Amino acid sequence: MSSSLVPVQAIPENSLLIAQFQCVQNFDMNIGSHGWLFYATIPAQCLDSMLHTRDLLINNQGRKKDTEFNKVDISNLRGSFINGGYRIEGNWRLYHRELIAKTFGKKHYTPWSIDDGSFSQEVLLSINNGNLIVNPGKNNLKRNNQGFIRDVIGDLIIYKKGNFRDKFVDQMRSEIQKLNGQNLAQMLIKQNAHQFISNKTRVSQKNAIALINNASGRIDGKINQQGLRVSLRLK
Repeated sequence: MSSSLVPVQAIPENSLLIAQFQCVQNFDMNIGSHGWLFYATIPAQCLDSMLHTRDLLINNQGRKKDTEFNKVDISNLRGSFINGGYRIEGNWRLYHRELIAKTFGKKHYTPWSIDDGSFSQEVLLSINNGNLIVNPGKNNLKRNNQGFIRDVIGDLIIYKKGNFRDKFVDQMRSEIQKLNGQNLAQMLIKQNAHQFISNKTRVSQKNAIALINNASGRIDGKINQQGLRVSLRLK
């Protein structure tokens, strides 16, 4: 069952308190002539908590530009895991005015005009042979009224240096460092993955722990709606 987009305001605080035993599930193993492959899943809810995605969404809302002529608000940010990464969606609102004249040192402006719309941004996340990969993916800007989106919106969200997209991707990159091979290996061991491996292969639990630790630098991981599916080549 795919995960749905959930507004951050609707998520109760205590939902972040996920028991550790829930964070690694669905052990599986493939034993063949090409080696031993072990699989496990970190569910989307737990991955949300580990990466602090709700905090990131909340902290990236609010007024993002406030100048003499333009004010921009970002609101209603929400996110979900998708095939290959994470997608955020939100709303933008632009307040704009023009300078009409300047008389005796006093500036006269047009009334503030209001323009608004929505946007989406994908963040590509994966683990390839122990390497954490985070890159910006597809994006989309929409305006509620007909006509062109002003450059100030495009620059703020996607194009200009220090834009919303790049900041969010950098924050996700910082959070996903928690999914490095060593941390993932320790999570698996705490959830008794070594016992599962021992039962499947007849190696001792001590040797199974060694296999997991030795494979920590070769972990692969793919994200979908259900969460993160990791695989380790044990031998």
